Amino acid sequence: MLSLIHKLQRKPERERKKIALVISGVLTGGIVVLWLINLSFRDLPEIASDKSSRPLESLSAGIGSMWDETQKAIQDVKDVFSALPKMNATSSDAEVTEETR
Repeated sequence: MLSLIHKLQRKPERERKKIALVISGVLTGGIVVLWLINLSFRDLPEIASDKSSRPLESLSAGIGSMWDETQKAIQDVKDVFSALPKMNATSSDAEVTEETR
């Protein structure tokens, strides 16, 4: 670890700042991902209400429902972005129609 710190100290200041920015971005992104996962588990209905259910089954059911919700959210985003060119074409057609009048 100390050798890594010494190597970083020998690098130019601009490169050290770039490395610090990348590391802080990755750590922030990781924290955001963990936070979003935590939020998604809060809204899930209680799966393990039966005391005889096994923890691994409960975990896999929770992850499965989270995966389904994530896929639905991704599909919603794709639908929005796929509708943008259609909306743009419609608005540009309207502009052309107004200009010809």
